[in-house]
Amino acid sequence: RGWRKVKVYGPDDERCEGSLGGLHSYEKVRDGSTFTVSGHQVKVMDTSGHTCPHISFHLPSLKFCMTGDSLFSLGCGRVFEGTMQQMFTAMGKYKDIEGDTWLACSHEYTMANARYLQSLEDSPELDSRIREVEGLREKGLPSVPVKMASERKLNAFLKAGSVEEFEVLRRGKDKFRG
Repeated sequence: RGWRKVKVYGPDDERCEGSLGGLHSYEKVRDGSTFTVSGHQVKVMDTSGHTCPHISFHLPSLKFCMTGDSLFSLGCGRVFEGTMQQMFTAMGKYKDIEGDTWLACSHEYTMANARYLQSLEDSPELDSRIREVEGLREKGLPSVPVKMASERKLNAFLKAGSVEEFEVLRRGKDKFRG
């Protein structure tokens, strides 16, 4: 019964709070909010775009960021409820995270994302990452979490210089069947 006392931190949205059925304590957080868990400060980032709202939790002292469905290894989430501008803005919020920070996303889409990026450009660094991911997956191991430094080098969605460039990439990935 102790799990009923778990405090849940989530966006200021009645859909999210209501989904818990009153079983938990719900604390509404917003972009820029901070709270402490087990002595570690958690920074809240509004990373809406895939859904609205969507938040990510960054724990700088642990060098760890939970990106949910916004940022994936070598990719980003589809834009369902939000806009391309929101998702592009969300990608920008990750750019200041230190390179040795682990990014934990919600799904294992690394190979599908890698195939799409490979269709855009020939990159020895991407080829190396693909071999690394194939080796992990052959052993039944996940390719995530992944370090921010790797994503900063290889993730085209993070590197997009404008919302227009981002939208071309995202719409291309939506249609890609490789």
